[in-house]
Amino acid sequence: MLLKLLVNSIGMNQYQAKLITEIVFFTLSWLIQRFIIFKKKRTQAMIKEG
Repeated sequence: MLLKLLVNSIGMNQYQAKLITEIVFFTLSWLIQRFIIFKKKRTQAMIKEG
C-alpha cells in the first residue's frame, strides 16, 4: 500500500519507493519488537538481577 502510494500518487521512481518502503517497515518492525514484544523480558531480567 505504501509502495503504491509513493509510485502512483507521488510519482516517485519505483526503485526509490521500494527502498523507502523497506526502510520504513524495517524501522517499524524493530521499534515494535524492542518496545512492545520484548519489553517484559527486559523488565523481568532487571528484577532478577536487582
